[in-house]
Amino acid sequence: MLIPDAKSWKRPTTKQERKEAGAMLQALVDDAMLTQAEAADLLGVNHRTMTRYLLGQTAYPYCVWFAMLVLQEQKAAERPNPGSLRYLTFEDLTLELHKWRDAQSRCGNASRAYARAAEHLRTIHEEFTRRGEKPHDMRATPEQEDASARRRAGAHKAWSNPTFRAGASERALRAAATRRLRKQSRQTG
Repeated sequence: MLIPDAKSWKRPTTKQERKEAGAMLQALVDDAMLTQAEAADLLGVNHRTMTRYLLGQTAYPYCVWFAMLVLQEQKAAERPNPGSLRYLTFEDLTLELHKWRDAQSRCGNASRAYARAAEHLRTIHEEFTRRGEKPHDMRATPEQEDASARRRAGAHKAWSNPTFRAGASERALRAAATRRLRKQSRQTG
């Protein structure tokens, strides 16, 4: 196995060099936002063998290093580019949003794939915000806006009523009445 060494490649001969080579491979896996299992599956390597490579217990072949470099570059190219999102139409941007929501719903919450999808969604939402638009599924229909306005008006009316604010319990009602009487007596007295 050969490992990168500044300008050339060399064979790791000591345990320390194998650990450093494993750390370099781990950095590629992390940069690609892959788990060890995902990387092993994509490289066609057994999961335990991949763990040994990453821990530096076993020297990995050059083809694993090269394949991981290619994977890392692929994943970097898949990362959302805010500049490229600016040229998408509203409909295409909405399709992209739905594509990444579906991808996120198919993976576990703690996985790196979920984190990749969340990063894409965050970038897409930033683009919508930059444009001052909302995706179709986030826009409220006129009926929803009317209902929302009625709820807000009802809530304001309820909170302006001291009986409601006090929690409508007898003790709270008495306390509210006492506060009103004290306030009135201070104003007149």
